[in-house]
Amino acid sequence: QSLGALVTTHKIDLFNAARDLFDVIDPHARLMHETSCLSKRGGKLVCHAKDPISSGFAIDGFILAGYFADTGAEVLSMG
Repeated sequence: QSLGALVTTHKIDLFNAARDLFDVIDPHARLMHETSCLSKRGGKLVCHAKDPISSGFAIDGFILAGYFADTGAEVLSMG
């Protein structure tokens, strides 16, 4: 029995269409107005936005800690 879903496209559209159906919306989903993962916890439908977390882990894998503070470099994030 599956108790969740991974959303790979239409994250914003799904969030907007189903927002009133979610019992819990995590802080990232609330901030980003999107859902990338749905789960059930204690009988409640939970909306998650995991992309900001996984993107952060990816960046941490190839950029040294303190890089931006030490170099004054900037980031352009698109999409």
